[in-house]
Amino acid sequence: MDSTIPCPGCGTRLNLSDVGCPICLRGRSPQEITRGYAKVRADDARRRRRPLVVTAWLAGLATAGYLALTFQAPVLAFLHDTSTRFGHFYDDNSDPAHIAPDYRAVEAPTNPPAAPAPTPASPPPSAPRPASPPAATSRIAAPPTGLPKPSVPSLSAPEPPLPHAEGSQWILHGRAYDLSTLEPVAGAQLAVKFNDGVFQTMNADSQGYYAVLLQRLQSDNGGYTVENRDPRYATAVHHEGDIPYRKLPAAERRRLIQSAQENDVHPSTISDVSGEEGVRRDLFLSPR
Repeated sequence: MDSTIPCPGCGTRLNLSDVGCPICLRGRSPQEITRGYAKVRADDARRRRRPLVVTAWLAGLATAGYLALTFQAPVLAFLHDTSTRFGHFYDDNSDPAHIAPDYRAVEAPTNPPAAPAPTPASPPPSAPRPASPPAATSRIAAPPTGLPKPSVPSLSAPEPPLPHAEGSQWILHGRAYDLSTLEPVAGAQLAVKFNDGVFQTMNADSQGYYAVLLQRLQSDNGGYTVENRDPRYATAVHHEGDIPYRKLPAAERRRLIQSAQENDVHPSTISDVSGEEGVRRDLFLSPR
């Protein structure tokens, strides 16, 4: 332990018990001598604790590294789930349909509210009610009542020829699958939702294929969304083009099915591609 302290006047090292500096002849009061002893003891205690502090820091870093390696998977899963929930919360609170529920009603007051099975414009009184949506809506007519549907369509069945798009039209087409079994859904009842709240219905064929002619929209007019109207499946539909739904493990597909059953699905809108006549988008339906 260093038992000397510097003189406040000239910096000369003085013994703790010195009552004055022999160089600058400055005197030391009893209080100054007492403070000198206290400072030396505090410095000595600090030096003795330094190895313990360093050891504690190293032990803490080693423990943190061990815990990070041991619980890496649960922590990453927690962070992924948290970010997903935050994304859903952000989407809910930034969707105009949730912020202003009457927005679409004001935008298009003549359109009826969404119904389980909307029908096209009423024909003249003398004309029979059409059994399917207008020809511009879908190329596949609704299956006749009473006829059995194929139970298991063939996965290898080719897609039928697409309708011809004229002028400002484009074709949205693809295939409807059961997200649980990954089998095509024969006769799936689907609806295309426009930004103004109007619905157009369509039916997939016996192999699950569907196609519908849509109008091209301006870039600032949003896009289209697809909903299910088949009572066997939940309303929400998974159709993100960059997610390989058919390659997802069963546990992940079950989680997506539960989200659709709870209507906790926020798919992006579907828009036409400039220069392309059609866009293919497979739809994955969640059993109820």
